[in-house]
Amino acid sequence: MPSIEDWLSNPLNIVAEAFENRQNSKEWKQKVEEFFKNKISDEKLCSLIPSLNSTPLHLVPSTSLVRFRCMIQDSFEPEYFLETYEVVNKTTREKVIGTSCYKDVIDSPDGYDVIMESPQNETGCRQVLFCVSIPGETEWVKQFTLPPPPVQGVVTSNVSTKRSHDDEPMEATEEAEDDTNKRRNLTLPETSVDSPNLEVNHPLPWEKGQAAIVKVYDETMDFKVNEVYEFVGILSVDPSLSAIHDTNHDQVNGDCGHMEELKSRSPPASLVPRIHVIAMEKLSHNNPLLSNNVSSVPDPPSTTSDDLLDFIRKATLGDELAAQCILFHLLSRVYTRSGTMAVGKLSLNISGIPPNSPFPKLFADVIKQLVTKCCYLPMTLDNMNKLRFVPNKNYTKNKLEPGVLQLSNGSYLLLDETSLKPGSLDSSGVKNIRAISTLVTTQKVDYDFQFYQTPFYHDVNCVVLSEAKSMLPCDLHIKLTPGFPVPENLVDYFCSLLPPVEVLNKFRIYLTRGRMVEYDMEPHVMQEIENDFVSWRRDDRDNVSADDLHRLLVLARVQCASMGRNKLSSGDWGVVKKFDEKRKERMKT
Repeated sequence: MPSIEDWLSNPLNIVAEAFENRQNSKEWKQKVEEFFKNKISDEKLCSLIPSLNSTPLHLVPSTSLVRFRCMIQDSFEPEYFLETYEVVNKTTREKVIGTSCYKDVIDSPDGYDVIMESPQNETGCRQVLFCVSIPGETEWVKQFTLPPPPVQGVVTSNVSTKRSHDDEPMEATEEAEDDTNKRRNLTLPETSVDSPNLEVNHPLPWEKGQAAIVKVYDETMDFKVNEVYEFVGILSVDPSLSAIHDTNHDQVNGDCGHMEELKSRSPPASLVPRIHVIAMEKLSHNNPLLSNNVSSVPDPPSTTSDDLLDFIRKATLGDELAAQCILFHLLSRVYTRSGTMAVGKLSLNISGIPPNSPFPKLFADVIKQLVTKCCYLPMTLDNMNKLRFVPNKNYTKNKLEPGVLQLSNGSYLLLDETSLKPGSLDSSGVKNIRAISTLVTTQKVDYDFQFYQTPFYHDVNCVVLSEAKSMLPCDLHIKLTPGFPVPENLVDYFCSLLPPVEVLNKFRIYLTRGRMVEYDMEPHVMQEIENDFVSWRRDDRDNVSADDLHRLLVLARVQCASMGRNKLSSGDWGVVKKFDEKRKERMKT
């Protein structure tokens, strides 16, 4: 039986053994997959597999087993390769059959030549995906995959561990933090267009993230751009994969017209490794505190909703109504589509933010402590004019170049409109504003394929912080009205807000589970809603529209979810009506 060291550090030995004992071309690959799936199903053994999300690439040996939690940023054409090949000894003429499954190059023994016309040769096909670490993944999520110090004789594992004091974001496993750590946790990096992560071509150019070319041997799988997966496979950083980037290569072969495309599709393996997939799982969320099947998670304590609402109320400077808006917003999601309508979306505009205030950044960091994916975007003129928001197809490189709005479902996009100062938007800036507006209103982004546009549908929670009412049309608008005098030092105030990690973890589980809960409505409640809407239209036809009904139905859904229920009651509907009445009354002042 292979030891831990064998299947972790030398998985190709398992592949070779299965190939040598094969009965037919399909059976041996199934045995390989079954072997590794059996290992991975054991949580303790799975945690031993190093993750590219947290382990530097140079610390992971080539041909070892790795994990990668990622978003599909682009997909390439299928790759055909010599799955089975025959080689011959140049001296003895002895013939041997080998396989290049889970490899990038044919591994021919010394002194052997490949028989290219051998009847034993078989061609295989594998899907090729360009994947990047999940855009906007928050720091507390990443801390759950930090590797502990390696155990002698075993590949570096990948389970939760305490961070060093030099790390900035909050330690997800610590039970308490001093004020110094809390202050550091609430210090946000500047969003800048001057530090793009060009090597990995990440959608968020200010983020440092890993990229990988993922090769999947299941031709029946239907992968879609922006989906999130965790792949387990054999790492390949073969130096020969970088040969095309050698300057001598161009001198010898000349520019064939396809050189730029070849270089783009085959980046240096030292920067963008290859992963040959043995097992994979499509992720419904990336919350490490929950299994992928959230329906198996017990209901949260009944007090969690009130505790979370109190925490958000403090973050909104004592504004209880704004806190309720934010809680509803955090629990909302697009659960279906009807024509061009994204049913379930609840974009939020919080106005009344003082100009030149640190509040937007501090508020964003509070949100980052609650959600698993968050992008804070100051809408400065530089960002609007210089950043690429909409992904576009580069036909010279034959690849999709990412944009800021290429986010996976369940992401939280916080737009700081207070950063937009007087000045001129160029044509790119106008295009970017239009793209943001489309995402906010329809939850889609029209990717630019130069000769045409292709709509990609998203589920991104959009919130806009602004001084006056936002120029972006949001579903819900609330003016921030502090319930107590605004502290002179907002940084110190926000640093004092963070509860113990065990409390934060309850909030995190509650929000993830609440967004994904199934939902239904009793017939008598549906009839009550219809009667109310008819009455409103009769009394004030000009100010009551189908959009108002949609907003209230979404609020009813999230109100139900906030209470941990999956069926709307008359009481929930009553709460929603009172909430919306209070909100409208405030907006009149």
